[in-house]
Amino acid sequence: MTEIAYRLQTRFRFEGDSMRPSFPAGTIAVIDEEAYRQASPQRGDLVLFESPPDPERLFIKRVIGLPNEQVEVRGGLLFINGALLEEPYIDQPPIYEGRWLLAEGEYFVLGDSRNNSSDSHNWGALPAEMIRGKVVSACERDDPATCSEVVGVAYNMEQ
Repeated sequence: MTEIAYRLQTRFRFEGDSMRPSFPAGTIAVIDEEAYRQASPQRGDLVLFESPPDPERLFIKRVIGLPNEQVEVRGGLLFINGALLEEPYIDQPPIYEGRWLLAEGEYFVLGDSRNNSSDSHNWGALPAEMIRGKVVSACERDDPATCSEVVGVAYNMEQ
């Protein structure tokens, strides 16, 4: 008997500029809705989730902080548990400051356009149960020939 596994994937179109310069408005993301059934989101993953202020809206942001971590933004830099997180993908440093403590089952997500994004710096931690899937590829338009795999970011964190 042959066993066939199916992965549930959906498409989502980026609207607005919150993920620029990585993903301009109009980019189509392919979402793996089963990615986190056996694994947890990792720092750098792009996740599709229900917006905590309005669960009817879906957003895509980058996972920055993991459960039980402290995220701090000061002087235009981002720190995780006191270690500087280098972020070569952002368009400009954040102009806001703050400190957030994450509990078990909470994530801190930010748009790559730090100053033009509704994200955890506005509304706080993202509960794990609101995450719907992981972005696995992105297309310039609704044409498979323009798609490329989305891979995680290798972070260099300095104390």
